[in-house]
Amino acid sequence: MLSPDSTLQNVVAHRIILNGIVQGIGMRPAVARLAQMHHLSGSVSNQLTGLLIVVEGSPSDVDEFRDQLSSHFPTDAKITSRQEIKCEATGNTEFRILESIATGRLETILPADLATCDQCQHEYSSPDDARYRYPMISCTSCGPRYSIIKRMPFEREQSSLKDYDLCVNCREDYTNSSSRRFHAQTIACQDCGPKYWYEKSGQFVELNYDMMIQLAVEDIKRGDIVGLCGVGGYQLLVDGTNLAAVQRLRQRKKRESKPFAVMVQSLNAAEHLASLNQIEREILADSRNPIVLLNQLARNRLAREVTGPVGTIGVMLPTTPVHQELCRLVNVPLIVTSGNVEGKPIESVPSKARSELADIADCFLHHNREIVRPIDDSVVRIASGQQVTIRCGRGLSPLKLPISTQMQILAVGGEQKNAIAFSNGSQSILSPHIGDLNTLENRTYFEQQIAELQTLYQMDPEYIVHDLHQEYYSTKWATRQGKPLIGVQHHHAHIVSGMLEHNLLDENVLGLAFDGTGLGDDATVWGGEFLLTTAVDYIRVGNIAPFSLPGGDAAILSPWRIAISLLESAMEAEAASKIGRQIFPDNSAENILQITGRQHLSPRTSSMGRLFDGITALITRRTESSYEGQFPMILEALAQNCDSVQTPYRFKVSTVDHRIQLEWKTAIRQIVHDIDAGTAPAVIACRFHRGLVQGIRKMCRLFPDYPIVLSGGCFQNRILLETLRRELEQDHRNVFCPVSIPLNDAGLAAGQLAIAVARLTRNADHNSVGAV
Repeated sequence: MLSPDSTLQNVVAHRIILNGIVQGIGMRPAVARLAQMHHLSGSVSNQLTGLLIVVEGSPSDVDEFRDQLSSHFPTDAKITSRQEIKCEATGNTEFRILESIATGRLETILPADLATCDQCQHEYSSPDDARYRYPMISCTSCGPRYSIIKRMPFEREQSSLKDYDLCVNCREDYTNSSSRRFHAQTIACQDCGPKYWYEKSGQFVELNYDMMIQLAVEDIKRGDIVGLCGVGGYQLLVDGTNLAAVQRLRQRKKRESKPFAVMVQSLNAAEHLASLNQIEREILADSRNPIVLLNQLARNRLAREVTGPVGTIGVMLPTTPVHQELCRLVNVPLIVTSGNVEGKPIESVPSKARSELADIADCFLHHNREIVRPIDDSVVRIASGQQVTIRCGRGLSPLKLPISTQMQILAVGGEQKNAIAFSNGSQSILSPHIGDLNTLENRTYFEQQIAELQTLYQMDPEYIVHDLHQEYYSTKWATRQGKPLIGVQHHHAHIVSGMLEHNLLDENVLGLAFDGTGLGDDATVWGGEFLLTTAVDYIRVGNIAPFSLPGGDAAILSPWRIAISLLESAMEAEAASKIGRQIFPDNSAENILQITGRQHLSPRTSSMGRLFDGITALITRRTESSYEGQFPMILEALAQNCDSVQTPYRFKVSTVDHRIQLEWKTAIRQIVHDIDAGTAPAVIACRFHRGLVQGIRKMCRLFPDYPIVLSGGCFQNRILLETLRRELEQDHRNVFCPVSIPLNDAGLAAGQLAIAVARLTRNADHNSVGAV
């Protein structure tokens, strides 16, 4: 409030608008405390534009407030803009926190869901605390945000906590400026907040919290599968050291071999599963609480079926006190995977979870806090000392993109790992992970997410941006909307997503787009591309030498077919047949060789991902893949286990049809020689990686004047990314790759949106010049 000697004559007023991450993190309480410290009156409120602060007081007090404001922000605050103007003093004598309800376009960033903070964990564990053992404890620094928002600005009345009236104690904390929960929108306790309940065999069991936890612990120790309602949706928990339990989960979830993530109670426990560097420790312990892909130790307590033959393991720390209790009491690494049947959206409603997960979970821990916006866990990896995003989910999403436009545009991404991106004319956003669009359920979820985000952000697109592939569901959906369409080539979008993140949209770059599949502008399957790229267009200046995919999409699931195709290209058909019979005795190499030359049966591809598939099949003699990326992950794991420097295989650079090609035929022959000589698979994998990197480096040297952007799912391979980056930087090249934006297909929509804005802006400029 105003100091006693203040009069209207010597009072000044300032209006401050902050944009960025400024809601749902305790900004209003922090501002109010600072204002009271300096005897200022006025108000602070959440707005669709961000945070609005109005302060009145003596010139010296107001100046001190303005100078100290940024140093009093909560830890999770991120200010993207700050506007200040002088305004008329009103003579108010108090400083108030105002609750705001507004309509219009959302301009500020939605707050993300955060893991329970250390202070709340301490209070949860303290018998003399009012929230002792309240499993949904939270404060201004932690807890659910995005998952409970119905509308913005962020207010309790506009969230799924609206119907939970505060008890006397919580109300006192909420209104007391000295309380840690002063104006905490998610405040609750066991007397007035949402609650958990335990259910088994379809029977509701009314028990106190400790008894519920104990029953769930006994279930897990017995090998049962527990369905837990978490922050963003249901999760399936099982003992990660119990082989039979892991196999049962795989069978019921219909997840044949894709790795599971595990949760452990502490960093110390994580170090018994995987090797951690300091950055990985920091990210594991971060409040955003992602799953972190780590190099797992050769010997750990986990059942082998948790990850299979890949060398990495996804590890996360507890998100909530319930997770912490289960980890502590079971005292083994827990598989914590999304609560769904493979290929379907994550479940988030108790009644639906009860029916949809009935054949998977043996029991449930439900809660009655509505999950308005389901969201899966984020997945990240550390490469070249940076956090690289694999899946943008809880804690990291929605992600604000550095695209400024007044146009309203929707970009619908691709077919796999789908996420959408859009501009509402005020800000640009990449949505949380949606998933592969190959099932009816996920396609329905895709449409629901578009509709709900359009409502939340008040967005009605003028244009819809899509991939060139006409068979992608996202493309088909776009064409049905009756809006102007903008088609964007798959790999162009990959590169521009990296340009966007590193402020390169005004530059020409050499883009290396390496992935599994993307339709090229010549109607063939691309995936190992060297593109001279701008934000508007690209020139395909190089690629890996193409090869056949015998049986088309069938080769993706049966990479041994690709191996036969590579052998035939590298040597005579008779030799390829003989080697194929030796390596794959249970499969007919002759049948594959009969169709490799028929374009309609064996389309040509320049896909780096498919090359990795074929090489892995040759080295390991594996024939079938059960999920996208499995074989490249196995190849990376093999190379990781090679502890000595190996001579690289030879990859030649040649010119074909005025385009540079990276030839792999010599490398194939060298691999066959090493297989015949009994060379260890790890050594072969290492020589392949090193040779490939040397070949790529030669290609890049042909275009010396450009910064280099790396993008596409193949760069999830840490050996490839780190080794290539190191080699290119030795040539004094500037090398960039997406970091916050996923570098796989989950980042496509961000690139699509940036390209659309660049093209529309260019066209508008041309029209303007023409009019003059």
